[in-house]
Formats: sequence, C-alpha cells, structure tokens
Amino acid sequence: MINIRNLLIIAAVITYFGFCCLSKPAEPITDAFPVGSERSYALVNEVTVNHRKGGKNIGYRLNGILKVGAIWGTDEQKLLKFHLISPKLQTKSKTSDNYVDQTSPLDIVSDLEFYATWELGKITKSFFSKKEDASVLNLKKALISLFQYQLMDGRYTEEDISGSCDVVYRTKSPNRYEKMKTNCKGDDLGYHSRDTTAIGVSVVSWRMSDFVVTQEGTLDKVESREYHEIAVNAFKSAGGGLESVISLKFDGSISNIQTIKEATVGAAVKSIKGIKSQPLPSNVDSKSGRPKTPNLKDLVKSFKDDLADEHVGKFRNALAIAKMVPSARSATKDELLQILKSHTMKDYRGQLLDLMAATQTKESHDAVRSIIDFTSAEQQTDAERYLQSLAIGTRPRPAVIKELLQLTEKKFSEPKMEDTLVQTIASMGYRYARLPNQNYDSEIVKAIEGYLLKSLKTCKEPLSKVKFLRALQNLQSPAVKSVLWTNVYDSERLVTVAAMKALRSYPSRFWLDDDKKEFLKVFYQQIRKFDSSVRTLALDVILELQPSVTEITELLHFLRSNDKAFEVKQYLLQNLIMKGDRCPEFRVRLTEALSSEPLLNNYHIIGQKGLSTALSRMFSKPPSFNGTLLSIQEVHGGVLKRGVVDMTVDTNTDHFSLFTLELYAAGLSSFMGGSDEDTDANESTTAGMEIKVQGAYFRPLEFFNGQGELMGHVWSGTASEPTPAYTATSLLHDHEEILRLQNGASLRINVLGALSIDLNGQVQLSLWNKNAHCQVDKNMGIALTGSISSETSFISLNVGFTITEEPKLQLLTDTDFSSDVQLCMQLTQPEVVMRHDITKVQQVPGYTLRRKMNFVHRLPGFTHYLNQKNNDMCRSILS
Repeated sequence: MINIRNLLIIAAVITYFGFCCLSKPAEPITDAFPVGSERSYALVNEVTVNHRKGGKNIGYRLNGILKVGAIWGTDEQKLLKFHLISPKLQTKSKTSDNYVDQTSPLDIVSDLEFYATWELGKITKSFFSKKEDASVLNLKKALISLFQYQLMDGRYTEEDISGSCDVVYRTKSPNRYEKMKTNCKGDDLGYHSRDTTAIGVSVVSWRMSDFVVTQEGTLDKVESREYHEIAVNAFKSAGGGLESVISLKFDGSISNIQTIKEATVGAAVKSIKGIKSQPLPSNVDSKSGRPKTPNLKDLVKSFKDDLADEHVGKFRNALAIAKMVPSARSATKDELLQILKSHTMKDYRGQLLDLMAATQTKESHDAVRSIIDFTSAEQQTDAERYLQSLAIGTRPRPAVIKELLQLTEKKFSEPKMEDTLVQTIASMGYRYARLPNQNYDSEIVKAIEGYLLKSLKTCKEPLSKVKFLRALQNLQSPAVKSVLWTNVYDSERLVTVAAMKALRSYPSRFWLDDDKKEFLKVFYQQIRKFDSSVRTLALDVILELQPSVTEITELLHFLRSNDKAFEVKQYLLQNLIMKGDRCPEFRVRLTEALSSEPLLNNYHIIGQKGLSTALSRMFSKPPSFNGTLLSIQEVHGGVLKRGVVDMTVDTNTDHFSLFTLELYAAGLSSFMGGSDEDTDANESTTAGMEIKVQGAYFRPLEFFNGQGELMGHVWSGTASEPTPAYTATSLLHDHEEILRLQNGASLRINVLGALSIDLNGQVQLSLWNKNAHCQVDKNMGIALTGSISSETSFISLNVGFTITEEPKLQLLTDTDFSSDVQLCMQLTQPEVVMRHDITKVQQVPGYTLRRKMNFVHRLPGFTHYLNQKNNDMCRSILS
C-alpha cells in the first residue's frame, strides 16, 4: 500500500510542476446552478487507515444523498441550499475487508439544511444551523468545499475545509478538470516537532480532485482523493497512512425548489431563521476530535514497578515515561504535587522528577519548586536530577527560563549546583531558539545570551570562565563567535580548550571561509603554540568543512614535518582514514591528494607513531534505527588525554547525537615514564568525565584533582567498584500534528519516544604491576510510541504502534606501562531484542474492531574491530 502511494505522490508532484506551464482562457460559468432548480447527487466517502508494515486495514464508508439547489441568484452570485439525506455508515467487517452496515449517530442526525454563497465557482460564505453537531458540521463544510472550483488553468490561493491552500487547476478535456491542493495551513492547528530530522517525523500529503461540469458550468461529478503518509525518520518501519476518497455524482434527478425574493444575497440569508455564518475550514478543536488521556494518578500506579531504579537504562522505564507524559501535560499543579508528595512514591523520586522535566509545563515546574529548594545542599541530588532532565526537554517555556534566570541571583551553598543551573538555562535557550517561529533574536534567548556574556566578562578565575564558556557551548548563539575566538587565544590552557570545544559544537553550516582559515592557523600553530587538544578540536572542524584537495595535501605534508607532537599526527591520520571511510566524496579527494606527490604516499606518512585512534562503526541498523558509534582517543605521553565515545542516530541527510561520553586526563605522563613528545611539566594532575545527552552538555564529573586525591583513590580502591555516573530518562521523539481532511474529519499524529540511560564505570590502577583497567558500561532503554487517529462523533479510527529495545555498550581499556606503553581497547555490545507492536482500532457505539500485529527482531551482539595495532597490543596484554 505504501509503495503505491509513494508512486502516486511522486506522480502528483511532477504533475503539479507541469500545471505551472499551462494556461487556458476563462470559461463562463454564469449559467451554472439555475435559480429555482435542485439537483440530486449520490455521496460516497471511503476512508482507510493502515500501518507501514501492512496487514488488514481499518476504515469506513459513508453513503448518502446530497441535494443542492440555488434559492437566490444573479448571473455572478448564487445562494445555494444543501440538504444531506439519509447518511449511512458502513465499517470494516471483523472477519474480512468487506463493509458492513452500522448503527451510528448519523442515523438520527437532525435533518438540518445548510447554505453557501457561491460566486463564479468560489465559496465566499457558508451558513449552518446553530444546533449542528460539531462532527456533522465539519462533514457539511466538506460537502460545500466540493463546490468550489475554477474553469481556468492556473495557480490560486483558496480557503476551504482543508484551510488556506495553494491550488492549481488543469484542464483535461472540455468539461473535465483537475485540482491539486498543497501547503494547506490553519492558524488554529496544533503543531510541535523537534528541529532535528534524524529524530523527527516526516509527513507527506497529497490532495487531488477530478471534476466534471455541464456545458453551463454546473458541477456534474467530482472525486476528491487525498493521502497522508507518516514515517518516523529513525524507525522507517514505524508510521502509517490514511487515504480518503470522497465523491459526488449527479444521479439524474432535477426538481424545483422554493426561491427567496430579496434584493441582495445578504437580505436573502437574513430571511433564513436559525442559521449562522461559519468559516469553511474545519474546527479541529471540537470535543469529538480531542485525544483522550488517562488519569495521571492511575497511570503512575500502573507503571510504578517500571519506575524502579533497577529499570533505569531499560525500555520499561523509557516506555513508562513516554506513556505518562501526555497525561502529565494536561495535569494541574495540585495533581502533580499529590504524586510527588505521595509516601508510596518516595523511592521513585528521581524518575518522577524526570517525568516533570519531560512534561515541561509551568504547572509541572511549579510543583517541583514547591518541594525542592535549589539552593539547599541537602536537596542537591534531586535538584540536579530535575535540572539536567529539564535541559534536555523538548518544549522549553519562557516563564520557566525567566524563573531560572532569577534564581542565578541567589547564593548557592554548593558550587556544582550553580554550574548545573547555568548549563540548564543555556540548553533551554538553545532549544527554545529552535522551536517553530522562534530564533536567537527572541527576547528570552537574548536575555540568556546577555547574562552569560556579562558573567564571562566579570570572571577572574579560569575555572569560572570555563563554566560560562561551556554554557555558551550549550547555547550555540551565532552572536558570540568573536567572544569564543578571543578566549581561544587566552593564556590559560583550560580556558583555551573550553573555548575551542564551544566552537567545535557549532554545526558546519555556520562557518565561513575566514573561520576555516582561523582553524587552520590554530592547528598549524601559526600564531603561537597550543595545547594538543585545542589543535585536534580545530582539526575536527577543518575536516567537517570538506577541505579541498589542496588543503588535504597540506595536511598530509604536516605528517612529514618535524613537529614532535606525534600523537597529533596520528590523530590526523586516523581521522583522514575515518573520514574517507564515511564519505565517498572525501575519499576521492584524499586519494587525489595522496597520488599527487610520491613523497606523500609511502610508509613514512601512513606508518605514524602514536596510540591515538579515531574510528566510526555502525552499532545499529534496520529494522532498528541506523546508529553510528564514533570513538576518538587522543593519547598524550602514553596515557589517554581525551577519549570520546559518541552514539548517533543517522538518516541520509542528518545525524543526531544520543549520548556522548568524554573522558579527560592531564598530568599523568609521569606515571608512564619519559616521552619524546612535548609535555607540560607544570600541568596539574586531574581526570574526569564530561557527558552530553541529546546535545546538552552537563557539568563535568571530576574523578580527582591533584596527585594527593589520585593516590587516595589508588590506595583506598574507591574507584574499583562500579560507580553510577549518569542515570536519567528523557524524551527523545516529540511530534504532534493535526491535519484537516477533505471529508471534514481531522488526522492527529502523535509520536513520543523516550531514552533511559544508566552509565556506570570503574577504574583499577596498580602502581606495583604498572597496569590499569577501566570499564565503562552504557545501558540504554529506548521506547517509541505513536498513533495516527481520526476521530468524529460517529466513528473513531486509530493505528497505534510501540517499539522497544535495549542497546548496550561496554568499553574495556587495559593499559600496561611496565616497559613500552601498550593500550588495549575492547568495544562490545550484546544481543539486542527489538519489539514492534501494532494495534488498529475502529469504534462506533456498540461496535469495536481491534486488530493486532507483533514483530520481534533479534539483532546479534558483537565486538567491534578497532584496528590491527590495537589487536596486537590486546594479544600482548591479555595473553
């Protein structure tokens, strides 16, 4: 079904552009719909809904008789009277794809006539009884819309049941025409979507009408088709489509109708009692179209076990949050407070705070503020849990951001809490600027930017500067580029690295040619010497900017230079290879650069000394999402200086970072013995972890600062046991959209996905045996829920789907520095089970049809191949 529709959509688009080249003189339609004459039409509307994985569809068919006559008119203007007679509903059978008759509210709908003013094919106003049922009213608006047509080829803007649409007409024969509608809009339609394609939802709509008129221009037959295809970009098997065909055909019956004797059409309308004017676009906010959300308190009770701490990092926890968010978004502050204060839920406080952060309403924030004092050291754990989850939220509210900005004026007993608050405000500003109809010029975003720049300017200590530079990294405002460049040239290493990390976070489309030159200057150290991490970060940007053959050749010549930073050279070589593997166009330019000069294509270039690595591996593929694992290990003095593991969701045009783990260390070279690489003798001994979740950087987790703290861990073994580093659940997908259908119903699209993460690690260091072992376990639970529904007072159609899986990743690092430094990394992921459940439901009073489909996919586990050098060192260390 879907493939056929895709072909139809492509054909329609081609036809659409072909319309623009056609023109035809206007046909006179002044004789259409003679006053005092009424025509009878047979009405049929057939609607089907299905999932992308196929199976039996659900749907209904509506039959009836529509009588249309002109009761007042001139040559150019008519008042048309409509009368829908004996509408009958049929639905899909439980045992076959045939239709069966159903008793529905349509059978007893009041026999109310409706009216429209018609001017040379254009509906200018429509009138309905004040007692009309909302869903039936929309159906009648749809019937009126079928009588809006032009007999001249061209492009127009029309308003009808679908909203304000771009319309193109094309003549097919002397009395047959085609009408195509695109880009239909409506101010009252609810819409929310994440700005990143990789975790977004694609909706393709196709609306086409074919109509036949009499020689006088009166409508004789019309068939209006539309199709809407919905696909979750990350999970191509998730989604579905709705098809609706509504047709009117003159049945040959013509009769006389009573006319109105008035001077104007306005007076004629006033003479009709009990009607009022209504805009033609459907009212999608009617009660019959609202999705029904369960009571939040009942949901919390049903998902209580899934909220337990042991299920964080599993799909059960992610699914529970995704299921509860819609109800939480409609809950009051008192309802939310009752749940947060419940004695039976005190052991689930962390997960409930994740829920409040994902909800992101003013009511949920006020409920949290009622029970947590953000300035209290005793409540730091809960406050940080909430703020870090809030930073990843998909619907930031200006009122909440303003309140958090005011909170920065207070004194905090714990500096880490203040750091978390600053990072949250910046992340929320970034997400707010990327909402529909918002940007970086929005008032609240400018307020955040001003606060961060002012705070950075008044900072005296390097660590304080780093905090606000990290916040600017979260905000990613184009206006602060010059400030970041200024801090790149700061004398403090920490400040320089933080500023370059902030520049590195911007998308490649942001940079100009002048910026590329600056990054090249930093990498080649043309202005002054830079820390190796600053150079490698600058190199990351250079390679993302699609360097030319000449620029690649210059980079290869650097590999032949006398620069003693051999780990930077190895980092460059590894990234060139990785980029060539991932991008065919880059591989062509790299090959051309290597073959351009014999001095470049030899062992001295490709046999670089050093342990730094850069690699990209696919860790997930269909029927699950396309996922890439990017691992970068920058080594300095024989030990890890900066190690990055990034997991992304990929589409053909975009990628989105799910989770990034970065380990950093400095001043540890002395434990490994001498090195011929440039080192900083004054560098302090430190190590820690930086975490980025869905693009939001959190404050770093410091393992130790200074040799005293390091030796304390070594002798006490405090890091030898698995230690939680990050546990939380946040929304991933968040898409809500309403489409007006040409039959008067509305199509609601709701997709919510959640990501639950449990990250823990341990480190074992032996000075006696001169070796070290590091283990990082990353457990993720992913749950995607969605529905495609069309609801009216007389029938409800719903296709719902749920996808769950638990990707896991384990990184083992063994280091032996007893003689020559050897580093062995093992990157493994176990088997993953993906479940895809589909439910199709159609309901009329007293009759429910439910169809279910369940799919289970087992994705095998494996150990990633890194490179041959790593394999050789692993054999040596582990043998």
